[in-house]
Amino acid sequence: MAPKRKMGVAELVAAANQYADTAPIPIVKEFAMQVGYPYTYLYELAAKHPTFYEALRRIVDMKEIILEKGALTGELDRSMAIFSLKQIGWRDQPQENKQNDDKLDELLRSITDAANNQ
Repeated sequence: MAPKRKMGVAELVAAANQYADTAPIPIVKEFAMQVGYPYTYLYELAAKHPTFYEALRRIVDMKEIILEKGALTGELDRSMAIFSLKQIGWRDQPQENKQNDDKLDELLRSITDAANNQ
């Protein structure tokens, strides 16, 4: 997809920040379509330009805030909000709890193995 017109990084940063502030639910792919660049190109650009990375991150952060608030207040369908939040990294079980559960399982296995070997 060819861009509508070539935009510099500073202009893309400004556009991304404005989009994050005004979109009902900010979505990076929608922003990419609006500025006329492929979604993957924007992430390639973000890898080279920390200010643009921060602007894209702001879009994702605003999406997360809006979805969480909408789901908690009932303004948004909870199932769809949860689905969308999982798309940006949320999990049903916090990672640290899973790690603690794994450590506990390992400890219990070693205790059981030790008891069985006596």
